[in-house]
Amino acid sequence: MNGANDGNLAVASDGTYAGGGAVEFQASRHIYVHALAVDTEGAQQRDIETLVDRKYMESFEVGWSSGSLGKQYRHYRAGMWRDDTRKNGSGYGGGFAFDHELSNGWTPFGRFVFGTNKGTAIKDSYGIGLAHVHPFGRRGDMFGAAFNYTQPNLPGKYHESVFESFYRLRLTQSVEIGPDVEVSVHPTYATKAYTTTLLGARMRIIF
Repeated sequence: MNGANDGNLAVASDGTYAGGGAVEFQASRHIYVHALAVDTEGAQQRDIETLVDRKYMESFEVGWSSGSLGKQYRHYRAGMWRDDTRKNGSGYGGGFAFDHELSNGWTPFGRFVFGTNKGTAIKDSYGIGLAHVHPFGRRGDMFGAAFNYTQPNLPGKYHESVFESFYRLRLTQSVEIGPDVEVSVHPTYATKAYTTTLLGARMRIIF
């Protein structure tokens, strides 16, 4: 299975290219179920040889969605996970998230994840944001801003906060571009506390 290079905010020890399996079940038009089991010691250079170590992460998620982006999109989901790792011990946790598009296009969203002191690099993560799916009446454009706060487990040193905002401009049916700004406050694994601002640009070409 291929994940993010360093896992994710909720289960950062999983790594990438790990052996495992995942299933998605569409229970009804609006309700779905996700289930996942993955080798927490897996890595791209080890293939599936660590499966015999019996260090696994299991996760279960149920969600409800309706509408589509720009047409009162609603998405609510909640999940639980448990994992066993060689270096970080065993742990468990859960969380929930939501996206709720209002009739005027404003869309509040959030994610709240809670975990134990072991089993994962990040103990808790809280994120909240606001987007607009057709700013200035332009269909295809999007504006977004969000704030995320994470509380690490050891050896993480700092509680990290990140603010990010972007604007996506649709030039054509196939090309989207836009600016992006990110402010990082006290990165978790930095040798000393500091704040930095990153300016960037995004471009997406749809074939």
